[in-house]
Amino acid sequence: MTPLVIAHRGASWDEPENTLPAFRRAIELGADYVEFDVHATRDGSLVVGHGRPRASHQYPALEEVLDVVNGRVGVMVERSASFARTCARCNTSASASRSDVPPALGRWVSRTNA
Repeated sequence: MTPLVIAHRGASWDEPENTLPAFRRAIELGADYVEFDVHATRDGSLVVGHGRPRASHQYPALEEVLDVVNGRVGVMVERSASFARTCARCNTSASASRSDVPPALGRWVSRTNA
């Protein structure tokens, strides 16, 4: 059995963790999966980062990260409590399978489920 390679926060040994370059580098190095945490900012945007988002720091949007990894590597996502609250406020009527998808991800989910 071959072990899976899971790049925690991307290739955080080569690039700053939880950045688009770190996720791209993990793919280049042959990772099977990338792992990251998802948080909601005060305005409800979903971002990738470790710990509660701070206004003084720039975070990649979840949609940006998913666009980078889509079809290239698997993802392991840890959802924060703020993410769960954002999902609970969602008002989607597209289908039961999409009821837990925040509006910010609607385009991405539609594209991958097509």
